[in-house]
Amino acid sequence: MKVKAPKISSNLKNLLSGALARQWMEGVRESLLSRMNYNLGVVSQDGGVLVDGIARNLDRERWDEIAREYFLIS
Repeated sequence: MKVKAPKISSNLKNLLSGALARQWMEGVRESLLSRMNYNLGVVSQDGGVLVDGIARNLDRERWDEIAREYFLIS
């Protein structure tokens, strides 16, 4: 993944790290999981295989809202 950072010095000042970054990531993870469709069929614990694309399991009707929130797009 490539990220453009035209204001790198100010971006680095606002970067989370350590326990705060882990706490933020866990909050985002929980929020995203709460939006997933849990009718997934066979999962890894049941002998299922990995499937590319988390988007297939997200709420399709609210995709635009989810994309704006998690990908910071307008």
